[in-house]
Amino acid sequence: MSLVRRVTLTKAQRSTAAGQELIGLLVDLSEDGMVTREEMERLRAWLEVDRGIDFAACPFLYEIVDQIASDGEITEEELDQLALGIERVLPSDVRVAASRRRRELREAKKREVMERRVRERGDRDQMRARLSAARQHAKPLHRTDYWVAGACRSEERREACEKVVVGDTVDLEREPDNRHDENAILILSVEGDTLGYVPRGEAAQMAPLLDTGAEYEATIKRIWERDDGNIVPIVVSVLRHSGARQALDGLRSQLPAIKPVIRRTAAKSTQSSAAPPPAAVDAQDSPATATRGGGCLTACLVLVLILALA
Repeated sequence: MSLVRRVTLTKAQRSTAAGQELIGLLVDLSEDGMVTREEMERLRAWLEVDRGIDFAACPFLYEIVDQIASDGEITEEELDQLALGIERVLPSDVRVAASRRRRELREAKKREVMERRVRERGDRDQMRARLSAARQHAKPLHRTDYWVAGACRSEERREACEKVVVGDTVDLEREPDNRHDENAILILSVEGDTLGYVPRGEAAQMAPLLDTGAEYEATIKRIWERDDGNIVPIVVSVLRHSGARQALDGLRSQLPAIKPVIRRTAAKSTQSSAAPPPAAVDAQDSPATATRGGGCLTACLVLVLILALA
């Protein structure tokens, strides 16, 4: 049967000046129901002073403090362990109040953690909903590729078309007052030269979107060289709601950074497993070892010849 270590301050110890000072310190440390790192250092400093007393509580508390600080890392669980040790040292009438405060603080922390998790979950759900709506809003309203209509109509257009290359961006400019087609969309190079027009079928779908403020991205997808040698660019264009991409990128930038997961593994030997052992390295690379091996072989051959001649 193991004996329980008695460390609670006795009435006689409480009546001494050191006992009253220790109780006052421990009550002060546990006043808010928890012990901080700074408070632990205060307790260590008090215990390290020789006051000429023989309280079982002092080595008991010092062992706990020393064990907590031994690895250089102090966790909340270890500080809670110290709080329990302090309660064990305190007289019963003082211990009840300290224990109650610690339990109340622990429950308050649990409630705080749960409330924070609920808030964070709600924030995440709200962010997901906003991202989903932003992605939906940023989807293309219209996407198609088409040849530049009227690219060969004039010398200026033919020369402009010969200058463009695949990947070049082009500008789309509405011409609502065009007398041939009210949906006309002019295609211009980055230098501002006229290449031609968007074909009527595509223009009829794109013009209303551009007129209501849609943004566009248009680039040269490929170059078509006709049989007569003229160049006709093929354009690909994408139309989206104005500012939709910027809004989506802005929301994405608000997402919390994902911390990399660091997995702790056992220390590996600095010697590569694929490398030969030192003995094998010496046998392969040491000239002295190679010479010794060659000398042994020569001696064996001479001995065989002597025996044969004999």
